Amino acid sequence: MPSNDFLEQIMKRIIVLLLSTAIALPSFAGGLVTNTNQSASFLRNMARGTSLSPDAIYYNPAGTAFMERGWHLSINDQQAIQRRWTNSTFAPFALGADNGGKETKHFQGNTFSPIVPSVYAAYKMDRLALSFAVSIGSGGGSVEYNDGLASFESAIAQIPAILPELDPMVHYVPYKADIYLKGTSITVTTRIGAAYRISDNFSAAAQLRIAYTSNKYEGHIKDIVLAENQMPFKDLIEDKELDTRQTGWGFSPIFSVYFKSNGAKDGELYDPDADKKQTFGNGWSASVKYEFNTSVQIKNKTKKDVVLNGTSLYPDGEKSEADLPSILTACVSKHLGPVKLSAQFLHYFDEVADNFFTDGLNGNTDEFIFGVDWKLSRRILLSTAFQRSLFELAPQKYRDLNFNSPSTSVGLGISAGLTRHLSINAGCMLTKYSSVTRESDPYNSSTAPGIPGKDVYHRQSVCYGIGLDFNF
Repeated sequence: MPSNDFLEQIMKRIIVLLLSTAIALPSFAGGLVTNTNQSASFLRNMARGTSLSPDAIYYNPAGTAFMERGWHLSINDQQAIQRRWTNSTFAPFALGADNGGKETKHFQGNTFSPIVPSVYAAYKMDRLALSFAVSIGSGGGSVEYNDGLASFESAIAQIPAILPELDPMVHYVPYKADIYLKGTSITVTTRIGAAYRISDNFSAAAQLRIAYTSNKYEGHIKDIVLAENQMPFKDLIEDKELDTRQTGWGFSPIFSVYFKSNGAKDGELYDPDADKKQTFGNGWSASVKYEFNTSVQIKNKTKKDVVLNGTSLYPDGEKSEADLPSILTACVSKHLGPVKLSAQFLHYFDEVADNFFTDGLNGNTDEFIFGVDWKLSRRILLSTAFQRSLFELAPQKYRDLNFNSPSTSVGLGISAGLTRHLSINAGCMLTKYSSVTRESDPYNSSTAPGIPGKDVYHRQSVCYGIGLDFNF
């Protein structure tokens, strides 16, 4: 009979991989866990740091002090689609009943977020502006692996590859296993703040951010078939299931400043009283914003769990960290009549935050954005932008549950002034991620020594959005 200790070690590794590892749902735009796609206008031009439209409550809080008197509202919705997949090469995969004798297998997870809403409201007085916003600060969708993952299947695949040498009496057959994993993650953020215009050219703002995180994980390993006679595995391959939810709160301050020269104008809004060639004026504008680290402790609420050697993998009531990192943002814009050129830089202090990616960091994240707004007429504005995101993750720490790689995004869209008080925004943003290869020997820290393997990680995403801005 095969060594029970050996089999138990393998099965324990499978279960720990599947059930004790949270899925990190990467952002669609922004840092490792931070969504910066907070409005439809962002999708057409990601360099929003000098915006004076209602979404300035997020992108340029101090700029709200330069809005016109009265109420400014914005209602937005986005649809986000992301596909991430791993092409994994591991010789024992050829023993799988559904793998066609091939050593390389394609594992894919799909994320679809049909509703990614954001709402902004600001009330501008003489020099003071009060603001409120609700949006999805992180996550916002589900990722589902209907056929499992390479890290899980590789642990099962090595059993029929190795154990015949230990017990030639066992007749091993092409292995089968029902492996399923689904993760849902969302962080809803609320911002409450105030901005004050200190002079005709300068303002400052402070906000309080409240973050509520909710994660849900469901998974199972069942119907594992390794041999015609399953008796040697009877006590080791019983069905395993997980059903747990994690929730938690966090708070952090945000500070920002904004500068505009005398010649700079807010040409983004429709002004029927302006001349035929409404422009952004001539001059400069700039902003700096610092968001402090949001420490979030999430608590398990577990319905189904797995116990190994008397230890629960997701103990009900246990807490873990899911921080949102601090972010430094700087933006500068040059106004050239009907054209506004913007350059923006973001630095994410990922090494300070404690979350899913902490163990795999090589450094912090940087983003560089260049955007153009072109006012075709008093009513029509066209925008486009380019964004480059540089993540510092060690390839050898990549796992198919949570990985990210340098990416390039392109945005395009339109803003149309319907009336003095109402504008509509529409945009689309495409993101292409660099492929990353990880080779390991033994593969995935395999219990069986001497079997190497390779993973090639891929991701791509697209976001669409539409929004309505009200000013009255």
